Amino acid sequence: MEHELQTDRKSSILCAENASYWRETAIPLLENMLPQIIKDYYDINVASVCFNNEGHSNIICIITSEKGEKITFRIEPPFINSRKYDDFKRITINPKSFAVPMFCYHEKILPAPLNDFSIAGYNYIEGNTKYRWYEVPKDDDLKKIVKAYDELNENLRFIDTTNASVAYTERFNEELDAVIKHCNNICDKSIEATFNSRFNDFLANAKLLLANISRITKDLTPHYVHNDFQPGNILFNENDISGIIDFEDLTLGYTEIDTILSGFRIAKSNGSNTELNIDRICLKKFISHFPSAWKIFENYGYKFFLSFFALRESVRYMLSAINNLDVMRTNIGFLPCFLTVANYYHEPLRSLIIFNGRNLPDENKLRKIENNCDEIIFVQLYEPIDTTNSSIVAAKQYIECTTSKRFYLFPLFADNMPAYRLLLRLEILCPRFNNVYVSKETCKYHLSLPSKFVFHSFQPQQTNESKDDRSRALFITRAQPFHNGHLEIIEKALEKYDEVIVVLASAEASFTEDNPLTAAQRMEITNAVLWARHNGHFWIFPVAYNNYIAENMPELKLLCPDFNVVFSTNPVHAKMARLANIPSEMPKIKSDVRATTIRENVKKALPADSMMPREALQIFMKYKDQLI
Repeated sequence: MEHELQTDRKSSILCAENASYWRETAIPLLENMLPQIIKDYYDINVASVCFNNEGHSNIICIITSEKGEKITFRIEPPFINSRKYDDFKRITINPKSFAVPMFCYHEKILPAPLNDFSIAGYNYIEGNTKYRWYEVPKDDDLKKIVKAYDELNENLRFIDTTNASVAYTERFNEELDAVIKHCNNICDKSIEATFNSRFNDFLANAKLLLANISRITKDLTPHYVHNDFQPGNILFNENDISGIIDFEDLTLGYTEIDTILSGFRIAKSNGSNTELNIDRICLKKFISHFPSAWKIFENYGYKFFLSFFALRESVRYMLSAINNLDVMRTNIGFLPCFLTVANYYHEPLRSLIIFNGRNLPDENKLRKIENNCDEIIFVQLYEPIDTTNSSIVAAKQYIECTTSKRFYLFPLFADNMPAYRLLLRLEILCPRFNNVYVSKETCKYHLSLPSKFVFHSFQPQQTNESKDDRSRALFITRAQPFHNGHLEIIEKALEKYDEVIVVLASAEASFTEDNPLTAAQRMEITNAVLWARHNGHFWIFPVAYNNYIAENMPELKLLCPDFNVVFSTNPVHAKMARLANIPSEMPKIKSDVRATTIRENVKKALPADSMMPREALQIFMKYKDQLI
């Protein structure tokens, strides 16, 4: 028997033509399946199940446990315009949606182990074509899905939009007022300039989010979606995706979300559209950087968009607002959820460029290289006769003017080093890389043996030395791991000097109790923090320990760009500097943090987020298994 479901777009409620349809078909299935689901995933014995659908497609379910405790949640069927349905089959766990049930337990929100308990698994007919929505996962595959979604849901907090919509809207209005107040003081051109200066941070956060969502959906979804599956409503029209998105073109699923976003429409109608322009700038850039991501999400039947509004201090924080609120669109409707992107770390794609002297790829080649990676590692090979550090300064100036990517740059002595030894050294010192680019001359003299890497040759671009008038401070640390104390010293150094050179000492040490991280891992962590906070005003050099203490400072003077002072809280480093006739400073810092304490806390599963920068913690947790 087929039933017509009609859509009321204004209220975004899906109404059934016959209310008895739910009583006769859906509710018996729910009564049989929900007690077992609650028992399996929450270890709660169910005494009774009560339903109230009020004639709508939304089913309000109240479950009473044997202890008298109540759990209330709402189930939404897929949101489709004017479809005809037949043969309602089953309730099944939907592996492709990022919506979730809104569980209220003792007035607290319980994160669901799976993202959706939806009424699905039935057929619908359009014209002469019959489509099937979802297949029921097999037990083994269901366990994999549970594990994957548990990982994703670990740091998610879900909001019951019914109970929280008033407070939620009030909070949004307060934040929107703060944005408008700030934006009224600056013109649109300066807003765009502000975004351009900070947009790399936004892209990094957005890419983390995309990578984690697409990783799970690509791994699990295709197995349970029929080949003829056709998505229902989409968030944007195809023409909107390639251009600036107008908020009035959005198809909203819940009235609460419509209320939240109405602030943008109100501001637009009042002629104060500055904050709307801010979102358009970000969305337009986002789409231009991730066209393939939109295609992925469209193919899997849902789209989502990023709404930027957790702003309190200034417009520059809008770029990190992706950490505070993401609104995701699914077939089932809209559901707002808070997702802290910082809790996830996705390994960037990196390319390694090896050059000697001042021979770097020309601008066109460098552009092609950066199009295939997220970060670039530049390693300058020093010849035995090359005893000047001016070439690496010229190299950095050329790189800064040529690429917009985050990059690493450090020197390496290659004195009679066999090719396999050089490659081994690079794997230890550099974060994980995917491609190696070398000039023909460098390849001839240093990398003549076969290796597991794919090498791409390039014609060198000669970089000219220019006047180096930047002042620099040298900071020596093992960074096992990098923490707030290190960051405070670096920031104090940058208050007085143009750049800071961070020397990662004992680069050869790793996998021990005091030195668990490799030099490459420490570079990866330190680089992430400093790029996010002090874009371009730093150098990071891994340097192996030298048993001849008196040679350490002369060696650093040879390897590093010219520096004016040594910053350190270690008296030994101060003595080394004085021995080499270099001024030293021992700054007083407020942070009383020790790397030993952080390592112990992480080993004991105790919090360490107050002791480390966010960017450092998310990468360090990836390597926590190396702690001894």
